[in-house]
Amino acid sequence: MSFLPSIRRPTSLSGERHGRTARLGLSTLELIVALSLLTTAMTVGTQLVVKARDVMDDHRDYRLALDEAANVLDRLTMLSEQQLTEQLPKIEPSDSLATHLDHVAITGTAEPQSLGTRVTLRVEWGPAEQQPKCVVLSGWHLPAETTASDVETTSPGGAP
Repeated sequence: MSFLPSIRRPTSLSGERHGRTARLGLSTLELIVALSLLTTAMTVGTQLVVKARDVMDDHRDYRLALDEAANVLDRLTMLSEQQLTEQLPKIEPSDSLATHLDHVAITGTAEPQSLGTRVTLRVEWGPAEQQPKCVVLSGWHLPAETTASDVETTSPGGAP
């Protein structure tokens, strides 16, 4: 006598089999439903994986463009006023950025303000047939004679 379950068809207490009503296994309908569910789950899962990869690629491109804008802005704000006006129209993307992003362009503007000159850089990239993606970053080019006491500082609450 074995304690393992039997694979045979169930029998009644008298040992007789129940005929065709007691079956083991899968029907064709159950098999079709299971395959349909599995196919649907795989399709949705594949779409999610592709979408996640696209989001990761977009994030990588954004970080590359932001790093490039920050590097160029740091370099420009260290120049003198005359060098800034000379170098601003000559800005070009670095070779590493140009190899990673399609149709990348950097433009910059300098706007005189009461405190100094606001330098704004715009990095645009993307396929020509789509609307380009962009990163805009601004910084200040302060005159050489400006000291820390000349700059009014405020806390996030608005109080000096």
